[in-house]
Amino acid sequence: MDTAKLIGIFIALISLIIGLYKYLDSRNRELAWKKTEFLFEQARYLDNDKDIIRSISLFQEQHYEDILSKIYGDNYDEDLRKEYQLGFEKLLNFLDRLAHAYLKLEIVGKEKVTNFGWYLEYIESSEVLNIYCVNNGYEDVINLANEMKRYKYI
Repeated sequence: MDTAKLIGIFIALISLIIGLYKYLDSRNRELAWKKTEFLFEQARYLDNDKDIIRSISLFQEQHYEDILSKIYGDNYDEDLRKEYQLGFEKLLNFLDRLAHAYLKLEIVGKEKVTNFGWYLEYIESSEVLNIYCVNNGYEDVINLANEMKRYKYI
């Protein structure tokens, strides 16, 4: 084989490697942007859904644990529960999807999950909500909150 062919093959190989690198880099940036868009969309959803806002506002009450006991405890108030049920279910479903994306699929990093740490912190600190989550299929929400707390992200 002459030198010109070897140089041509070498240049083609270098071009292929550079092209592949640029493609993969572009793809990684696109995926990172899609993840960011998803999280912003979810945050907007939390901020604008009236049912969720009403339920989250409970956490700002001084005696929120007493109110949660009236909603989810053993002797709950059915009218109060109906009023807040939909909002809490929406919030827990969102956090469950976030937990699944973080814990199982590993497509969302800790730094992104911490954007929702306030919700996780209140849910994790509420004995009544812990019991409700375990009894109703939201164990991953508690697992996520515990993991964030263990790493001091909440």
